[in-house]
Amino acid sequence: MKFLAPTLTLAIEVGNGKWHGSVGGIVCAPIDKVWTLVSQTKRLPEWMPMVERCSALAGDEDEAGYVRLVSGFMFPQQDGERSWIKERLVSLDSSSHRYVYRMEASNVGLDGSVNSLKLVDYGDGSTLINWEFEINPLEDVSEDIVVDYLGFLYKSCINKIEGAIEAASRNVSPGLNYFVEQMVIALVGSFSSVVAVNLIAYIFLCKRLCIVFVLTVTKEYSKETRLIRTRKN
Repeated sequence: MKFLAPTLTLAIEVGNGKWHGSVGGIVCAPIDKVWTLVSQTKRLPEWMPMVERCSALAGDEDEAGYVRLVSGFMFPQQDGERSWIKERLVSLDSSSHRYVYRMEASNVGLDGSVNSLKLVDYGDGSTLINWEFEINPLEDVSEDIVVDYLGFLYKSCINKIEGAIEAASRNVSPGLNYFVEQMVIALVGSFSSVVAVNLIAYIFLCKRLCIVFVLTVTKEYSKETRLIRTRKN
């Protein structure tokens, strides 16, 4: 798999008042296989990190108005409780391989957020994925921090798609080691040290997006990387 340089829109759109961002990646899998994976609620845990349970609350998942409940550790809480998000399908078009979901309610402070996923046939059996999102501004936290974190989280989802498709073809689960590896790769490749420091500060300022586990793993990974580079030099 190869990634496009992530595009993170940090400026607030004039006249909208929302915070916006997007991330894209190229997956080495045909568009139909990618769409089959990402468009089914029951398959979310296969490619969305830390999602444990998904259930339908109302409607049909291929029609606007469909409501689903997603829970897990997408945004770990300081009290150890699982995150939960109730999402409503705004639109879905299988012919253009695009859908839009809005977060109706949650315990992560992102109510009203809108996520749009679009697939494009990139040729040679590969697929271009573009994930755009917009959220309502949050109090007592920097826009850059929130947008950077969501960009990292959604990029790590894209990073897991290819492995999930391969695992499904073998009828096996990618496993925890694969998940941790991809999360670390995505984080190290996406964040500068400045952003990492800001995220650490953010954990103490806001209870809504706690990623202590990811930062801990990344810290150890970075130490090993520096050690390897030192030995090579």
